[in-house]
Amino acid sequence: MPQTQSLVESITRCFDDDTYSDLTIVCGDRSWKVHRVVVCSQSRVLHAACMTGFKEAQTGVVDLDDDDPAPVETMLKFFYTGNYIELAMRAERFASKCELQL
Repeated sequence: MPQTQSLVESITRCFDDDTYSDLTIVCGDRSWKVHRVVVCSQSRVLHAACMTGFKEAQTGVVDLDDDDPAPVETMLKFFYTGNYIELAMRAERFASKCELQL
C-alpha cells in the first residue's frame, strides 16, 4: 500500500476515534470531537476561531447552533476523508460559508 494512501486511511479513522481530539464542534443536538490540525488547516473560519482571541480558542468548543447538523457532519467527513463529491451535493452553500480551502 502506498504511504499516501496509508496516511489518508489513518486520518479517516481518526474521525471516529476521539482519542487525541482537542476540539469539540457542537451543532443542534449533535457534537463531534475533532482534531484542530485536521479541521483548522482546511477552514479559515475554524482556524481564525481557534487561533485568535475568540472564546473557542480558550474553551475548545465551536458552537454552530445556527447551522443544520447534516451539512456540518458532511463537512467534517470531508476534512477527514477528502471526499468532496458528497459535500458538494449536500452542502455547497455551507462550504462557501466556512471558506473551505480546497
